[in-house]
Formats: sequence, C-alpha cells, structure tokens
Amino acid sequence: MKERKFFTVSQLVDYFGNGVISRGSVYLMIKKGDIPTVRIGERILIPASWVEQFIANADNIVNTIMKASKA
Repeated sequence: MKERKFFTVSQLVDYFGNGVISRGSVYLMIKKGDIPTVRIGERILIPASWVEQFIANADNIVNTIMKASKA
C-alpha cells in the first residue's frame, strides 16, 4: 500500500478514532494555526508528517508523566 502523504479533515477524525476529536475541533485548530494545512482548491489537506509528529510528541508526554509518577 502506498504511504499516505495527507489527510482530509474527515480522514483525520476517523484516524484518531470516534469521539477523540470532532470535525469542528479540527477546523477550529486549523483556523487558529495549530494544525498546518495545504489547500488544493477548496480541499483542506493535513500533512501526514504533522500527524506522525503530533502522535510522537503525545507519546513522549505520556511516557514522561508515567516515569515521573513511578519516581
């Protein structure tokens, strides 16, 4: 399968899972500049590289909290 380069807003919501984040929240974060986008016509695309980095950062935060709670 070809590696994904971009997500649409709907694909991103589906990727994170039902109930984790809403389409409205994603659009609000895009408007605030928290999520980078590429626009092709009216289509809004979110780079897969940003999604991967976002998840990695979240994992690092969780790991740090877990280590601190064990200390």
